[in-house]
Amino acid sequence: MTTPRSLRDAMPIVTAFIDDLRDVFGAEDINGIIKSGLSGAPGFWAKENGHEVGTRYHERGRAVSAAQMVIIPPEKKGTLACR
Repeated sequence: MTTPRSLRDAMPIVTAFIDDLRDVFGAEDINGIIKSGLSGAPGFWAKENGHEVGTRYHERGRAVSAAQMVIIPPEKKGTLACR
């Protein structure tokens, strides 16, 4: 296995996600959050292909991953739902 030249090469899914966040929220805001996480403040942390960057949040009780969540859209007001 060869060593990646950069974190962008080592973490392609994470970097694609970050690029999308920059497109939506602006590079200045996203870069600030990443810089903060890289300097030790919790707020940005990523892991992919055995590489970890940023600062993890301190766990407070049980964590739930997005894969474990069941998201149900809210019912529209004024409609009756039969289940």
